[in-house]
Amino acid sequence: QRRWVLRRTSPTTMSGTITDNPGPVSGRLDGDQLVLNYTMKGGLKAEQVLTIQPGGRTLVNRMTVRKFGMPVAHVDELITKVE
Repeated sequence: QRRWVLRRTSPTTMSGTITDNPGPVSGRLDGDQLVLNYTMKGGLKAEQVLTIQPGGRTLVNRMTVRKFGMPVAHVDELITKVE
């Protein structure tokens, strides 16, 4: 289980932590998207683009992980809020 703690640092930026991640997380808000960047264990660089869908109950998570600037992993997932 992963816990995110994000705080707004300006109207368009965020910073925070992830429980299983060694370093800080930075983010920027752009319309219906939140773009998060952080370094993972082993020096892997992650970028996540979370896009809220119409209705506000679902978002698309697209994550790219890079090593030495080259993509080594990609995740596409749909996250839905349930009652």
